[in-house]
Amino acid sequence: FFFNDTATTEIYTRSIVGSVRCVQETGHIALKYLESISLNDGTKQDICSVVTTTTALQYSADKRKAQTTLTALDKYQVRQDYSVVFQLLTDNVMYYSLEVTDKNPHWKVPDVVDPVIRANPRANLNLNDYKMTYGPTTEPFWFGVEDMLDPNYKVFSTKGLPFIYQDKFIRFGIRFNGGRVFGLGERVAPSFELQDGWYSLFAKGIASKKETGKRPGNNNYGSHPFYLIQMSKKKTEFFGVFILSSNAMDVKIKHEGYSAIVMSHVLSGGIIEMFFIQKGNPENVLRNYHALIGQPTLVPYWAFGYHQSRWGYDTQKKLEEVVDNFAAKKIPLDVLWNDIDYMHSYKDFTVDLTRFPTMPAFLESLKKKNIYYVPIVDAGIARKKGYKAYEDGVKQNLFVKSSKTKDDLVGIVWPGYAVFPDFFNPATEEYWVKNLKDLHEILPFDGIWLDMNEVTSFCDGECSDEIHYTIDQFPITDYDNPLYYATHCPLDKMTISMNAKHYKDELEYNVHSMYGFYQMKATNKYIKENLKTRPFILSRSTFPGSGRYGSHWTGDNYARPEFLKYSIIGIFNSQMFGIPLVGADVCGFIEPVNLDLCKRWMQLGAFYPFFRNHKEMFWGSQEPYVDSELTAVSIHAIQARYSLFRYMYSRYFETSLYGGTFFKPLFYEFTADTKAYDYSDTSFMLGSAVKVTPLLDLTQNVSFEAYFPNADWYNVFTGHRDITYIAGQQIGFFIQLPCGLKPPVLNVHLRGGFVIPMGASAALNLTDAMKSHIKLMIAPFEKKATGVIYYDTDSVKTIEDKMYQDITVNYDEGSISILSAERKFTYEYKDDIVDVIWVLNSPQYANTKTATLTNIKGETRTISCLSLIHISEPTRPLYISYAVFCLKKKKK
Repeated sequence: FFFNDTATTEIYTRSIVGSVRCVQETGHIALKYLESISLNDGTKQDICSVVTTTTALQYSADKRKAQTTLTALDKYQVRQDYSVVFQLLTDNVMYYSLEVTDKNPHWKVPDVVDPVIRANPRANLNLNDYKMTYGPTTEPFWFGVEDMLDPNYKVFSTKGLPFIYQDKFIRFGIRFNGGRVFGLGERVAPSFELQDGWYSLFAKGIASKKETGKRPGNNNYGSHPFYLIQMSKKKTEFFGVFILSSNAMDVKIKHEGYSAIVMSHVLSGGIIEMFFIQKGNPENVLRNYHALIGQPTLVPYWAFGYHQSRWGYDTQKKLEEVVDNFAAKKIPLDVLWNDIDYMHSYKDFTVDLTRFPTMPAFLESLKKKNIYYVPIVDAGIARKKGYKAYEDGVKQNLFVKSSKTKDDLVGIVWPGYAVFPDFFNPATEEYWVKNLKDLHEILPFDGIWLDMNEVTSFCDGECSDEIHYTIDQFPITDYDNPLYYATHCPLDKMTISMNAKHYKDELEYNVHSMYGFYQMKATNKYIKENLKTRPFILSRSTFPGSGRYGSHWTGDNYARPEFLKYSIIGIFNSQMFGIPLVGADVCGFIEPVNLDLCKRWMQLGAFYPFFRNHKEMFWGSQEPYVDSELTAVSIHAIQARYSLFRYMYSRYFETSLYGGTFFKPLFYEFTADTKAYDYSDTSFMLGSAVKVTPLLDLTQNVSFEAYFPNADWYNVFTGHRDITYIAGQQIGFFIQLPCGLKPPVLNVHLRGGFVIPMGASAALNLTDAMKSHIKLMIAPFEKKATGVIYYDTDSVKTIEDKMYQDITVNYDEGSISILSAERKFTYEYKDDIVDVIWVLNSPQYANTKTATLTNIKGETRTISCLSLIHISEPTRPLYISYAVFCLKKKKK
């Protein structure tokens, strides 16, 4: 902005823009100077410099809450007062907020953090116990946290770091005594660990671009301002930070030597609200984070099956052919998907009856085969007269508004000109539910796929040929072109205008990244209340707390080998962000089909939490039946997944109970192993017991090298012990693993000390596979092993009503006990039995000695290996018939 004198500029920036009071002497505020502050490169550092003073902290009686007032004076002696609050919510979580105390309303993120924790903190400790430190009133404002056991060790501090707080430019830094950083999604990351650089957060519907840590930002579909930092003093401990902000932001990571990291944050609006999660192992930190934002929803069993999709199934006949081809080749299939092809002129909630004439009957026939169906629904509603969803929304005034025309904002999506439901309006939720009801009557779906919900529009901001306005209708403050571009890319690129108005005149500028969150919430309400089932909702755009309502996939990816590795990292991140059921488009969505890649991707995807093959319409087919070797590999991979379903489901169930992850990097389990960090992107753990090592290098076709932490590791499918634990050794081992395709080889290993359930694999769908007997595979470590298996009713309120059974299997020097908790529960498959127990490499059972079984009543029975005993107990849902196969210890 240019004015003739500084005073005029000062008045303008203070009273109208409200963005930046600090100005150059010429009266010109340049973007590059604001950027230099964020980059901390020493250029014009005093342009927005302020002097801060504080009052003494005022503690509550229990010392779990403290408040103070911060006063800032800039170089023009313009004063601004801020309210500062610290509060211990639990013994592990400290809340911090800082906001302007003027009378103007300031955007605060609603509906994300558990209101019960906010209203009724559960802390037993106080802020002094937590070791919160606070600068004296004689110094500029700063605070930090010390180690609870060592006051000489600072976990973090803001001391000496820049602090700027303006309306659309909030800058602050934190110095951690840490080594590695993880999180800050969503992005396509080449490594799970974030390197030094610049990372942007803002929901963008742009196909996958590899993160470089350089500007402009490579942010994509969701915004998750959470990060996990490994401590430098005790590297087995981690610290979590959650920034509750939906505004676009940039975070700069800068390591200072090997033991400190400066995290510089630039928020483009709102207030500062942060949650600091005390040190612990990664799982404990993440469980505390997920307790804040809500544990993940449970999904139906079939969601863990194999899903087939394609943009291009544009007739009912093609869908029928897909199902027939799967059946003819005896390839398992659980879920069939439709992209936008099924719609009439790409309009939501419609079906093209010419191309899809008898879908209800067809879907009914699928259900008889235990095959489910999921269609896509986009965010944009076609702006066409006579189209019911549009007319109803106009009549009820439920669409996002243009600040320029004061009418419904118009963008472009697949149907052409489109408007967008305002999910911040409470009435829109019922509008959305009603439209999904109407769709279900003509297309009886089982789950919903939400796409383009960042939201995405093919014209930036608003469609210019659809805007009729005069110059005086422009807002004085243009949020599409703020003085500082967080993400270093126009915020309205490929989306609607940041000036757009939502319910109660809330700006798109503030709420943009939450659109998918609220759309998932409305869709979740529909499924639970109308279909009376657990929700299966796959959403492209997500935000903290989205896992409470649905699931996610990593978006438009490429048929390139490097995307095998990127997919693993993307799933790690989503698990961290509280969305455990997530996967990538298997075989790649964009670019020509690569069958060799597809074979390896099917083997990897079989162990994703969410397993779907999906392809763009412009390329060839990649269904498992298009190539004979791909067919064989796919059947083998899907059936291997079925055999591990009960184990994978049990670990997923625990995330809904307690939070945390079940698809995780090695170092979550082996925090003291430095090599586990170095090789965290090339294999993964399913829970604590199972390690999966996929082939990511397609140049290898006989064997490849892989890293294993120091433990006993048994091949799940052969029972062979491939690695033996060595006492006192901190790091693990590199071994050669086979990777042949004839027959297909999967490298899945069971960790010593654990028990896992194994199911039958020879079924054509997961529903039938679940009805088989299960086997217990016991891998003793130091003569002990344990495992927990969950069974439930697949009901909507499984956890709330405690309609589940947790069965604990303990092995202790030859004695096997199977114990279950007392719960009100009836499992659907009452004839389910444990018919085999494998005890791997157990010296107790060499030469077919005996085993001791203990039931829930404490009664013990001694049986010989290979004998059969039936135990029936009314307090346990399973009738357990034990056929104990005692495997002899192999001779070296």
